[in-house]
Amino acid sequence: MALLVGSLAGLSAGVKLTANHYQAKQAAAIEQAHRVYVAEKARGDKLAAHLLEEQGRKKIIYRTIRQEVDHVANHHACLFDAGFVVLWNDALAGRLSEAAGGADEAALSAGVVGAHEVLGNHVDNAEQCAEQRAQLNALIDFEEGRDAGTAD
Repeated sequence: MALLVGSLAGLSAGVKLTANHYQAKQAAAIEQAHRVYVAEKARGDKLAAHLLEEQGRKKIIYRTIRQEVDHVANHHACLFDAGFVVLWNDALAGRLSEAAGGADEAALSAGVVGAHEVLGNHVDNAEQCAEQRAQLNALIDFEEGRDAGTAD
């Protein structure tokens, strides 16, 4: 009987050691996961801040370019017909207009568009493209684990 009680006491102690060991491993794993989360969050926050700074710089650049459009467009006579504008917009959108030949007849008969409108449209589209490129590059940097400040 004493042997049985001693065996059960040893078994109980072994189960406690195993449970304590499991809890310690679980706590260490949780702590490690938290460290990884904190590091990834800090890296993501740094990339997000870099992206916001880049977007601010781009806003200034495109504002300056828009101011130049008035100067350039007023000194150069250049007219485009509406068909040009339809094709320009189709190319930008990656689509073909539904009318025959890809251009909408109503748009074609609308008249001409000056350089000011075409340049203004291009600046707006280029700004959107630059913003999306910066966002995509930040996402790629985040996924690759690189510091966006050292990427081109």
